[in-house]
Amino acid sequence: MKPTQDIEALLDAMRGRRLTAEEFGSLQRLLEGRPEDRRRLDEELALNQALDSRTAPAVSSNFLARVETRIAAEDSAGRRTHSRPGPGWSFWRWRFLTPAIPIVTLTLALGGWWQYRMHQRGLLATSLATLAPGSPVPGMESLQDFDAVQWLRSGP
Repeated sequence: MKPTQDIEALLDAMRGRRLTAEEFGSLQRLLEGRPEDRRRLDEELALNQALDSRTAPAVSSNFLARVETRIAAEDSAGRRTHSRPGPGWSFWRWRFLTPAIPIVTLTLALGGWWQYRMHQRGLLATSLATLAPGSPVPGMESLQDFDAVQWLRSGP
């Protein structure tokens, strides 16, 4: 690694934990000719010293019990908000879905009826196409003898 990468790696390690004496010595050797990096090291050391001088806050031994008691009190008072929808959500959901149910039902029924009618029309067209060549329309020759046929029916 390059010296700059070594310095960055050691400074990053220093932010997360305290350096060992060996790591601190190698960092001192790397920073001999680098005043900017030396200034960064001094800032990190000062920050670490300031953090070490602070006392850790005291946490009571019954912290968890107090938190659970407070949550139970908020639940019983109704002040606590839930991430999931409550019983009121069910009312609003059904209030808006109830009018939609008959509309959807009617739309599906009309769509089904329309499909049925189109299917029936298709069957009728298919059967007409099948029958049309088999039974030709009578021509003009047969209509010319219409008067003679009528005269025969009426009888002499």
